Amino acid sequence: MRGSRICGERLARQRYGAAGSALIGGMLALIASGCGKGGAAMDAATPVDVGTGGDAIDLGGGVHSRCPTDLAGPELVRVGWAGGVAFCIDSTEVTNAHYQKFLMAPPPPPGPRCQWNTALAPSTTAPGCQATFDPIGRPDHPVVCVDWCDAEAYCRWAGKHLCRAGSLDGADPGPVVHPVAADGSEWIIACSNDHATAYPYANAPEAGRCVDKKFLAATPGVQPVKTASTCVGGVAGLYDMSGNASEWQNNCADAKASIDGKEDSCDAYGGAQSSDYVDTSCLAATSATDIAAHFTRAQIAADNGFRCCADAVFF
Repeated sequence: MRGSRICGERLARQRYGAAGSALIGGMLALIASGCGKGGAAMDAATPVDVGTGGDAIDLGGGVHSRCPTDLAGPELVRVGWAGGVAFCIDSTEVTNAHYQKFLMAPPPPPGPRCQWNTALAPSTTAPGCQATFDPIGRPDHPVVCVDWCDAEAYCRWAGKHLCRAGSLDGADPGPVVHPVAADGSEWIIACSNDHATAYPYANAPEAGRCVDKKFLAATPGVQPVKTASTCVGGVAGLYDMSGNASEWQNNCADAKASIDGKEDSCDAYGGAQSSDYVDTSCLAATSATDIAAHFTRAQIAADNGFRCCADAVFF
């Protein structure tokens, strides 16, 4: 296979260091100028890794990718999409057991808008949060009652990142090849299988299929991950993208009046156990530039948690 390993590595490096539009240019340049064995030009028909689903894909040209298996937190699943390079997302929401391991490790430094966030433990004083964090008695429940800065710090500690979206002005290209696309959100792409369905499992909503207001449970509230065993998708192996706990996104709008970042608006997608089932759509989320986001950066809710995304490994 002509230079497939070298090409794959170069494409991966471009992904990390360039904006989405530059990535497209880089891919075209590789095809045009050559990335083959002994300097031979790469065949113009050789595809790049933009396949659909699966953990490791060979698209004929020998360009492979898979999800890392050595990172903390839930197992990752691979997401291929038509608009760019494959990425990975946690198969479930981060659980109490996962988060406890984070709390036992040396804390990472706070992010630029999170200098005020000196405590990373879930709240036990916010409404509904008195008994939610119990790593022993509730290890498989999603960790909730965490603010945006807690979620971002965990993902960074785990070697991942809070799922991103590209901004319309291109200032924050995020993971997307087309940073001007309003739908360039890792979370939405994964949930909808690259916009193939409106809900993770189908185009039409089904009451109680996921952990929503209609879900039948022995105890009310947020449930252990994978409790709703048919709430799977958009890609194979991905659970609870609708309902259970809504999920923080790295899609924020800085509040001009907020010097420290506490009042910045940040999105949380997917709906929760308290949501009507019709409101748990993959696409029932604000766009990358919508400042009327669901929460402030410092806000706490008893059914709001998160999962992380990660870069695929190319080989």
